[in-house]
Amino acid sequence: MTEIEETLFNETFRIMTDATNKGLSKSGAEVTPGFRQKLEQGNAVFSAFKVHRMQNDIAAQLYDSNGVLKPFEQWKNDVHPMLDHHIGHWLRTEYNTAVRLATLRAVCRHPAEPGVDAQHQRQSGSRP
Repeated sequence: MTEIEETLFNETFRIMTDATNKGLSKSGAEVTPGFRQKLEQGNAVFSAFKVHRMQNDIAAQLYDSNGVLKPFEQWKNDVHPMLDHHIGHWLRTEYNTAVRLATLRAVCRHPAEPGVDAQHQRQSGSRP
């Protein structure tokens, strides 16, 4: 499978972008258009890979161990736990991670802002 499902990509990208925007807002840092564009590009790449992986995982469940196409109900039951993981638990985890990373990235790009200590800046690589 080489193409990704556009609606699923758009929804994943929307959720990741919302999380990034929330993180940037929490940081209080001024965000340049170039920095925002890099974050959005990263969200797009991540969303494409995630949807591609999920599609392949689901497609792999179409056939049984003998190569026979499963009936729809069996296939649906087989992929349900996978969908619960991909759509529910996984997406919540990624959302929370994106919020934290966007906040950290924005703060680290502005090391003079209060609330960020020098040791954290050195560890994050924002200062030499």
